[in-house]
Amino acid sequence: AAADHGYCDGAAHQRKASFRSSTYDTGVFALCSRKAEATIAGKRFVAKNGASFEADVREALAGARMSDAAAVKKTVRGAFEKKRQRRGGETDAAKEKDGGVLGREKKEKKKENKAAKKRRKRREEKERADKKAKAET
Repeated sequence: AAADHGYCDGAAHQRKASFRSSTYDTGVFALCSRKAEATIAGKRFVAKNGASFEADVREALAGARMSDAAAVKKTVRGAFEKKRQRRGGETDAAKEKDGGVLGREKKEKKKENKAAKKRRKRREEKERADKKAKAET
């Protein structure tokens, strides 16, 4: 079931939380060529119509643990959260819940390039002309 597992986002370096819950159940598809089927691993793979392989995969996924780096990151972040709470500040979790953005994640507005500026000016001018024409009629 989807609630039993999560995944590490591909753009984890750009997100506050790199580990996210999965909204869908996971499907695992394993392909095996005829040549691979002849090996010991292949025979085990196709044994009992793949039931033993499925059991092994389920056991491996259920027993997966967070990497050392992720555990350290979570511990350090938790320490900062506790420190912020003691000082009376709003926690990251509370800000996420409220839809707020953390100070370190605020991004400056991108500078508008020349082509975009011209398009915006043309659009605004057209809107003004349309309003003027509408007012005259």
